[in-house]
Amino acid sequence: MLKYRSIAKAMTSNQWKSAITKRPVKLLASNEKLAKANIHQFSIPAAQASIIKDGEVSKMKTCPQAGACLNFCYAQVGSYAFKASLVAHTRNLQFVLDLPFDFADQMIREIQGKRKVHAIRIHDSGDFFSRAYF
Repeated sequence: MLKYRSIAKAMTSNQWKSAITKRPVKLLASNEKLAKANIHQFSIPAAQASIIKDGEVSKMKTCPQAGACLNFCYAQVGSYAFKASLVAHTRNLQFVLDLPFDFADQMIREIQGKRKVHAIRIHDSGDFFSRAYF
């Protein structure tokens, strides 16, 4: 299995807690290529994440049914492993876990606020980690 980092390099547990418990300003993201096609995306960490549960850093499987695919998961390397991506994706997950109704409301507002939306790509990394979340 690929080695996956669930806390950004050079961050202490307290820095991590502070970074991921801030409410995301924006849930929908895009990149240059997708933006030209009016495609937006929402991501959570792949495979596992270090979340805050009961005030402590705790590991959570974000792809609970993953098996052999973890050996070549593209979302565990490259830009997904960058500090900014890891923090943003984990912040999204933490928001979903802590405030699911606020998450839904914010996502609806963001979608409605877009001028033109061709598609929304959900979970280019990570998976539906529970039936309730699905």
